Amino acid sequence: NALKMLFVELEFNTLGKRVFGDGFSAAPQQALDFESEELATKMKTIEEVDHGYCLVDTAEKREALLRELRSADAFCFDTETTGLNAKTCRLIGLSFSTEPHTGSYVPIPDDGPPP
Repeated sequence: NALKMLFVELEFNTLGKRVFGDGFSAAPQQALDFESEELATKMKTIEEVDHGYCLVDTAEKREALLRELRSADAFCFDTETTGLNAKTCRLIGLSFSTEPHTGSYVPIPDDGPPP
């Protein structure tokens, strides 16, 4: 049960199906089906969690984000696209985070990345 909770928390859907079978899902509703009150009590809405998100939409903000990323020991990023099919969707932005509950979103203009 602890491993299932970890897979749900980390959204390891494919690996979860390999280990636990095709019925596994990393969706939050599936987590509740594991009869784990511990995981259910950990789940919170964005209104309940202190957070700091910012839109990186100027050259100055991009420079500040680059400085932050360069000085960080590690960071995560995600691509934001118009769909899930990598062959047909369009990149519309990038998201970065260096700490929990923080994030920076860099939009990509229709005419390409900013200079």
